[in-house]
Amino acid sequence: MFNRIRNRLVDKSNNARLQDIARPDKPIEDFSEPASSRVHMPSVLLLSFLLLSTLFLLRYDNSQLSLAEHAIRDLKKTTNDMKNRMLDLNNEEIHAIAEDVLRNEAETLRKKAEGLQKQILDMEKELAAARADVAVQSRERRILARRLGMKTAGSIQQ
Repeated sequence: MFNRIRNRLVDKSNNARLQDIARPDKPIEDFSEPASSRVHMPSVLLLSFLLLSTLFLLRYDNSQLSLAEHAIRDLKKTTNDMKNRMLDLNNEEIHAIAEDVLRNEAETLRKKAEGLQKQILDMEKELAAARADVAVQSRERRILARRLGMKTAGSIQQ
C-alpha cells in the first residue's frame, strides 16, 4: 500500500515535470514560485507515513471491533444452543427437574415450620411462666391483705 501511494506521488511529480518541459514559456526549475507551491519529497514521505500510520490504527481498531463482533456471535450461538437444549428436553426430564425444585422448596418450608413451632413452644413457656408469676403475686397480695385485715386484694392497689 505504501508503495502504491509513493508510486502515485512519483508519477504525479514526473507528469508535472514533463508538462513543464513541454511548455517552453516556463523553465524546468522555476525558483521564483514560493516554496509552498513546490512539492518536496520529505514532506511527501511524511504525509505518506502519517497516512499509513492512520490506516494501520484504523485497521487495528477494526480488528478489535471484529473480535468483539465474534464474541457477540459466539454468545448468541451459545444462547441459541441453550434454548435448543431446553426445547429438546423431554417431558420426563422436565418433570424430574420440577420435582427436584418442589422437593427443595418443601424442605425449606418444613425447616421454617419447625423453627416457628420452636418459637411457639418458647412463647407458650414464657406465657405459662408469666401466668405463674401473676398467680404467685395474686396469692401474695391475698395473703398480705388478710394479714392487714383487708377483704380484697384490689383495695391494696389503691
